[in-house]
Amino acid sequence: MADSDLGDLEKDVTNAKALNQMMIQANPQVIHPSQQPDALPEYTAAQLQLQNQLEQARNWGALMEHFGMGSLALVVTDHDVPFNTTLVEGISVYDFQHLLRLLELERGTALRSMAGSLAQQVFALLQQKPSCSTSYQFEMLDLQALTHISLDSEAIVTACRPV
Repeated sequence: MADSDLGDLEKDVTNAKALNQMMIQANPQVIHPSQQPDALPEYTAAQLQLQNQLEQARNWGALMEHFGMGSLALVVTDHDVPFNTTLVEGISVYDFQHLLRLLELERGTALRSMAGSLAQQVFALLQQKPSCSTSYQFEMLDLQALTHISLDSEAIVTACRPV
């Protein structure tokens, strides 16, 4: 067996152990097949669901890593916009990395600045514990006026600051 094959095998074992630990945390009620052989279908379904959830989170994690936690709040996912979370989740790794490079090139500084302004509240929002005391300047702006402002203008960046 070549050294690279041994390295790949060790990586696979490590990944399997990590996935098993996540399974225990995410689904403590699911019994591992080694303890009860007839539990295999339920365990396999739970494991597939966990793998899908991790896969779906990959692009969100890359976006957050690249532009900061506040960038999560900048993605419009409203029913009024023909865009939803599954579009972000379904983009291939290669295509999403290309999108991140384009965003960096065209709007990187503005995105980082806006994301930094919003970052304080994102964790609370993800925990579903938003602070009602914080409001942002863009919440008080006229939507029609915002549509005529360049996306990387200082006015938009300033609007992402708390009041």
